[in-house]
Amino acid sequence: MKNYITNKLLLTAMLMISTLFILQSDARAESLFDGSIIDGKIVSENTGVIILKVQNGTTKTIKKDSLIRIVYSNEFRRTTRLSLYDGTLLEGFIVDEDADRYIVRKMLTSKEETTILKNEVEFIERAKIERRNPVSRFGAASAIYMMPVSDELKKYLNPGFGILINYSMNDLFDNNFDGGISLGSIYFPGKDAVAYSIITPLLLNVKYRLIFLKDFSIAPSLSAGYSFNYLYSGEPERSPYMVNGSFYSGEYNRTSKYGFEPFTMAGIEAGWSLSSDWYVSAGVYHTAIIESAGVFHCVSFTAGCGMKI
Repeated sequence: MKNYITNKLLLTAMLMISTLFILQSDARAESLFDGSIIDGKIVSENTGVIILKVQNGTTKTIKKDSLIRIVYSNEFRRTTRLSLYDGTLLEGFIVDEDADRYIVRKMLTSKEETTILKNEVEFIERAKIERRNPVSRFGAASAIYMMPVSDELKKYLNPGFGILINYSMNDLFDNNFDGGISLGSIYFPGKDAVAYSIITPLLLNVKYRLIFLKDFSIAPSLSAGYSFNYLYSGEPERSPYMVNGSFYSGEYNRTSKYGFEPFTMAGIEAGWSLSSDWYVSAGVYHTAIIESAGVFHCVSFTAGCGMKI
């Protein structure tokens, strides 16, 4: 009788210690019967429910009878290929296993699961879990050549040339998904009633790099912001054009006109990494100056280099 009581006390103590350990552990995921997965940390537990602290800091109360399992690692997120001795090749996610079998889902968030006996498996190939790249910062300078396409621009401006200075944060939103800011200045020699024009854009940029051949990338790119646009005629007698015919909105005097207009660039940029700290790039873009009178279009070409900062 005494041994029975002692064993009972030991078993109770072990269960209490195990429960305490579980409550302090990170529950990497809760698998529910509907197939969904909830990441978080178990903060408390009682007979019927588990209290889970999720990634945004809030808590969720989950009924135990709605759970399939609790998983304490991230390995189940790996895509896995299982080759069976009968020649069958299966691809999916091993969400659970014991000494004799694997539990496999073809889709991670599906409740449909397949049981595979381990003695039927010839070999397993597990994909690497993609990890989030740290944000890296680059500064770049590019020459820009801008050709007017709209007739209104072509009539009074020759192709322009200038420079763009760019500060970018690579992998800002996700792996290969970058964001940044650009400041530039483009000089256009004028013709007819215009001596010259200067455009100074300030833009926010986003691009997504598609990696090829390890060091080479193609990136769809979009930039949007405002530009300060200045137009100079040089001679007072041309003021009728400056007052009535200028394609820029804003203020004017007898010989010049200026204003702020929305400015966008959308195109493709090619980049080549010379090292982890240096790269060269070139791009082609559709460029638009947007004002109340209409949208004026250009085609822009850039080429430059950048370095890690």
